[in-house]
Amino acid sequence: MGPALLVGFGVVSAGGPLAIMALYLPQSAGLPARDLFFGLVGGVICFLPALWVWASYSARIASAGGLYAFVREAAGPRWAGLQAILWALSYFLYLPYTVTYVVFYLLPWIFPSLPRVTLDLAEVALPVGIFALVWQGRRATFVLLAASAMAQVVAVGLLGFAFWHGGGIAYPAPPPLNLPVGLAASARISTLFVCLSLLLFLGGETRGGAPAVRRALLVSFTVAAVVSLFGAWLLTGGVSGSIPGVGLARLYAGRTASLALGLGVVASVVSLIVAEYVSLSRLWHSASGIAVDRAVRWIGFAMVTADVISLAGPRRFYVDLLPPSLVALFLSQLVAFAAHPLFARRYSRVAVPGLMIVALACAWAIYGLLSVFGGAGF
Repeated sequence: MGPALLVGFGVVSAGGPLAIMALYLPQSAGLPARDLFFGLVGGVICFLPALWVWASYSARIASAGGLYAFVREAAGPRWAGLQAILWALSYFLYLPYTVTYVVFYLLPWIFPSLPRVTLDLAEVALPVGIFALVWQGRRATFVLLAASAMAQVVAVGLLGFAFWHGGGIAYPAPPPLNLPVGLAASARISTLFVCLSLLLFLGGETRGGAPAVRRALLVSFTVAAVVSLFGAWLLTGGVSGSIPGVGLARLYAGRTASLALGLGVVASVVSLIVAEYVSLSRLWHSASGIAVDRAVRWIGFAMVTADVISLAGPRRFYVDLLPPSLVALFLSQLVAFAAHPLFARRYSRVAVPGLMIVALACAWAIYGLLSVFGGAGF
């Protein structure tokens, strides 16, 4: 895999800038619209310690095992096995309940008149389609994900053009800074980028090895952050609604553009599901030795089965699976962060600045874990 496809995969994995700007950011920030840009700036800063740890690992290790391979190198197979189990559990749950989120939360917001039978059919058809995409060929999957990343960047740019052409928004004067509220919002927003680590599981099929993975990790985050910041600035005029970015498009570009943007948000979330599926299959291959194609089949079977079961109560299905998935995700990241000093000691002298950054990354993971119980949401 070349750098362009790898960066495309990374941009999609970083939450998808279109989904972050139009959907996740307003939902998770807990801030007035006028403060979203500054909240995202703080979120990007809060995420940097985690990014530093991943980049430090990936400077030397490129493997289909991703975080699992990092921990195995640092702390041995026992801790690596624990990390892999937690990470795999998180994404085995993540895949089906995110499909349910797309079908029963996003689609009704965009098409309010959709009948329940159509949603039920979509709940089964979407995971089957995702399986078919991942199964039919690796390169085609990565090309489509890279195209999705490019389309998201273009869509945010076009929305900015429509905003400028429509005369812009009259921005209110910002209120006095509430530091505790701003810091809490920044911490919540920073967790939106956690899935960027999906990129690390493509190290075994990347042309250029570890340096290429590390470079793609940093470039992907930079692109996703810059585009998301631009989108957040567009939202600061106070546009609201179930999907605020769609409301902005309707205001400045018309109903057709808002519908297209809503479908773009759906495509952004579905692209992330595909990226999760791909990375999970690589982890399974690395940790167990099972062939990638076989892992793809078993994961697809589990995802489709789970989404069929979800039809008994889709909203309950999503609500019940979200917390354990997030708990397992942040615990798996905490194991990877905590093991880093052992990795650093293996290759060089452990430096105090590095330990401080690792401590901040661990604190970030612990915050993500505690926010699940505190109802911070994502």
